[in-house]
Amino acid sequence: MGKVANKYGHVRRGMRPDLGQKFNSGWEADFARFLNLLQSNGIIEGWEYEPQRFFFHEGGWKTGAMNYLPDFVVRMPAGKSFTLAEETYQTNGVPREMWFEIKGREMSSDRTKWKRFKKMTGKDLYVIRREHIIDIRDRFSHLIPKWESWGTR
Repeated sequence: MGKVANKYGHVRRGMRPDLGQKFNSGWEADFARFLNLLQSNGIIEGWEYEPQRFFFHEGGWKTGAMNYLPDFVVRMPAGKSFTLAEETYQTNGVPREMWFEIKGREMSSDRTKWKRFKKMTGKDLYVIRREHIIDIRDRFSHLIPKWESWGTR
């Protein structure tokens, strides 16, 4: 019987000393570095990585994805915004938390988790895909020490 391939075998997991914590991928680490840049410029107040796991049995679901751990929560002050790949993330005049998922390979089970998260919590979830990471790389990687995605910096 052959070896089963790990769908995350291509991902570089581990400690990022410049960030002081472990991440599950280079994209996640680079997004954290980008968030640090936004924080140092007063665009966001702060962020947390994998801050809370949500359990869907509390919402009445009995099959499929039963929990979800979003990658980031970002605290945005009132009146601030930023744009990635022509999508604007803003607070509309009131401070709020924004939830982000970094996603390279999207599966139907991911979309199920995202829908359940929205329905159960009422919170918006923003999915950061390849085009967003490329936009960050192209516009900001020269300002971000230790940038690691796609061999830049």
